[in-house]
Amino acid sequence: MEELMKMLLIKGYKVPHIPEDMWKKLEEFWESPKGQERSKRNIENKRKSMMCHYAGSKSFARKRAETKAKDGKEPDPLDVWLDTHVPKKGSRLDDASATAKKAIEEDLARLPQVSCSGDDRISIFKKHVGEDKNGYAKTFGLGVKVPRPGTKRCALEEERAKIIKVDTEAQKKFDKMSNLVIKLLELQGMSKEEILTLLSDGEDEDNNDGENNDGNEKENFEEANDDIREEDDYQAQDNYQAQDEEGEEYYDYE
Repeated sequence: MEELMKMLLIKGYKVPHIPEDMWKKLEEFWESPKGQERSKRNIENKRKSMMCHYAGSKSFARKRAETKAKDGKEPDPLDVWLDTHVPKKGSRLDDASATAKKAIEEDLARLPQVSCSGDDRISIFKKHVGEDKNGYAKTFGLGVKVPRPGTKRCALEEERAKIIKVDTEAQKKFDKMSNLVIKLLELQGMSKEEILTLLSDGEDEDNNDGENNDGNEKENFEEANDDIREEDDYQAQDNYQAQDEEGEEYYDYE
């Protein structure tokens, strides 16, 4: 790969496995003002990358497969991250990766070994490595995408529709049972005033419980919407910074 990159710097060099007309168009694009501007932008974006992995030419998918074959179980993102952040002999971790790795190891040491769950490890991973962005799942490599805000919004709306349906059916059953109770109480000789008072007291208690549940549901729904709006902001920024245009280079940042 290194030899190929050196040859690409030679003007007029032709890559054997790329058609000549396609290579010529690519060279013209690189030399155009648009191509030069994009190159500068990619250089700036690369400089923003704080953490670098040390997997070499191996893909994340290959590293995951090797770890699974060795340990006999599917590695989680934290396993892969730690495995791909071991510097080769004679080199050292970049400062950002070294700081994150130390903090991760300290948090892992605090977890109880018996009751440590996968969720605890994922929380530590997101805390120190960061959330997935740009629709890209960290440590999974290309081809694995995280749910988009639109997908989460649809799931949220479906969940809300299910809750409304359950509440509606429950209300129908409650009304049916109330009518049955009224008839039974009338047969026992209770007056309408006594029956209404009894039912009213019961409804007040149910309403108090319902208000608490509704408050919790509303709070959860608003938190989910906040997450979606935040991801929408990320997506708008990503669309601006990384336009999907022909010929644009793609960098895999952590």
